[in-house]
Amino acid sequence: MVEELQRRNVLRAGQVVVDLGSGTGIFTEVMLQAGHAVLAVEPNAAMRGAAEARLGGVPGFASIAGSAEATGLPEACADLATVAQAFHWFDAVAVRRELVRVLRPVRPVVMLWNVRDPSRSPFLHGYEELVRRHAPAHALSGHARVRDSGALAAFFGPGGFARFQVEHAHDLSLEGVRGRLLSSSYAPRPGHPAHPAMMAELEELFQAHAVRGRVLMTYRTEVYFGSL
Repeated sequence: MVEELQRRNVLRAGQVVVDLGSGTGIFTEVMLQAGHAVLAVEPNAAMRGAAEARLGGVPGFASIAGSAEATGLPEACADLATVAQAFHWFDAVAVRRELVRVLRPVRPVVMLWNVRDPSRSPFLHGYEELVRRHAPAHALSGHARVRDSGALAAFFGPGGFARFQVEHAHDLSLEGVRGRLLSSSYAPRPGHPAHPAMMAELEELFQAHAVRGRVLMTYRTEVYFGSL
């Protein structure tokens, strides 16, 4: 993904990146490894703290207590904005206004989502069906809602946007699969009536398809980019 963004001249040496909704720093770390200084903006103190504990000593990393709509950053302080698996949580109009303020022209923005493809394996098909049964909020969340609503076209405006995708997979144990499901905002938590049945069914699904105690969780990363 980084190589493709570099090839398309979206990522360039020396850029200062503002990573909105940076969470625990997963994508922030990708940008740091690519050689960029990163202003990681995250409103959730626990997630921000996890990023600071892991990345605090990395040159170029700055942790910002702010939201995508109100970063608290000075005007024209960054060259590029990134949003990884978070834009669907934002007030798009307010974020656009904030990025016009904090980005230097030509104000490039990159956003991405990791999307499961249930057709890739029986395990993934079963996992998707499990999520649909036990976590109906899944249908209202994330990438599909943004993609299908026209929100991206409205956000990027007259300049439009381009897209590409890359594939990757996580090789997971049972604990990894459990953690993956429970890290989703839509998954019923312990204490919810649907939680015990969901977790029992997840273990049955894993045992039915695991090879030497592992399964592959396959994704395509859909990348959208344009300038404001």
